[in-house]
Amino acid sequence: MSKYRCTLLFVLAGSFSWGETKAQTILADVGSEVIVFSIYLGGQEYDAVRGIAVDPMGFIYVAGKTYSREFPVVHAHQSACALGPRGSCADAFLTKLAPDGQSIVYSTYLGEPLGDEALDVAADQAGNAYITGTMGSAGFVAKFDPAGQLLYLRKIEAYPLVVSRAIAVDHQGKVYVTGQTLSARFPTRNPLQAAPGGTSCHAIGGGSFPLDAFVARFDALGTMEFSTYLGGDGNDIGLDIAVDREGNVYVVGQTSSGNFPLAGPLRADFQGGPAQPVGTCNGDDGFVAKLNAGRPMLEYSTYFFKHGSIELDHAGRAILGDKILNPEGTAYSIPKPGALLAADPSGRIYSVCSGGFLFTNAESQIEPLRWLDKGGDLFLSGAARVGEVSLLNPIQPGHAGVIDGFIAKVAGCAVPIDDMPQLEPSVQWRREQLNHLRYVMSEDR
Repeated sequence: MSKYRCTLLFVLAGSFSWGETKAQTILADVGSEVIVFSIYLGGQEYDAVRGIAVDPMGFIYVAGKTYSREFPVVHAHQSACALGPRGSCADAFLTKLAPDGQSIVYSTYLGEPLGDEALDVAADQAGNAYITGTMGSAGFVAKFDPAGQLLYLRKIEAYPLVVSRAIAVDHQGKVYVTGQTLSARFPTRNPLQAAPGGTSCHAIGGGSFPLDAFVARFDALGTMEFSTYLGGDGNDIGLDIAVDREGNVYVVGQTSSGNFPLAGPLRADFQGGPAQPVGTCNGDDGFVAKLNAGRPMLEYSTYFFKHGSIELDHAGRAILGDKILNPEGTAYSIPKPGALLAADPSGRIYSVCSGGFLFTNAESQIEPLRWLDKGGDLFLSGAARVGEVSLLNPIQPGHAGVIDGFIAKVAGCAVPIDDMPQLEPSVQWRREQLNHLRYVMSEDR
């Protein structure tokens, strides 16, 4: 196993480039990292991991998209790619790995001839796996049992397009998804917003269509119980979703709507650019919303810093990057400015490393997906070109295509924020003064 020392390097405001030493820096050791395994997964064409999850037994689930007819399949529900009209392959996949990353429990295609992609995956306490994404122009939700057999597949269909981007599952086996739709006929159930907030963002086939976020909930058997639009007169996209113990739903996303639906907002002013005429769909801001578990209403909804993922701690606080939003959505804190925060399944908050040490090119722009287990081990995944990822204990001998999916497990990469060293009290600085944050990796000899 390879062992590394991870150091947080904070660079304060001032004239600076990484080759100079003019800026003031603060170093804080956050632990030694051990790469447990680092592997490729794919066939001879393009393959990408879009989502990763780990169940309580330690089994690892990855889902994504493959263009490879030779993608590795084991005990598959669908053993071959559903080829398109021209004989091309473009399917979703789901792969379950053993906890040590050294064997595949099952691996399957999932798709139809029109092109499919899994964009996220979740796992429950019993080892069932749930994926969501697109099938042709429809969104979908699928559930697989611990052996990899399909239990249900539900499409979310509405012309011209539904994209289901993120998924979460609660302790009752209910499933929650978010994404975006271009349809004015999205199938709503007991909605808090029954119609799209805009009408003219996108022109397709001579018609004009809105782009709104949506939120939907399915029961344990896959029946849609609740679904709603969530958006204003611009472009609105749901990027990630989480659910708390009471079934309240948290959604984070991006919006260009100056009239996005708000409730008790922490910030009520749109900061995505200058005001635009209705329907022009320009600008870009973030939002975070909490939906009530029992009835169609917003507990809070606010414009917020743009961020693509959301996690919850045990107190129902939302974690977005280096920010923690309180349960009421009325205030936020930055306990470790610039640090990348994550919550384990018990809700304990950690500061985690970026994972850049996995890549052979120090300037790699790869931004891996992350999953933190209850032991504080970090799982990283994504897509990489030939030679971009350092392999360790691979189950696949090497890179099979031009771009393959990759999965890695790193021990010691996460430190509870309460255990992190404090900054020197003589250093006075504000969040807006923080220009850069870099994790500096060196081999621990």
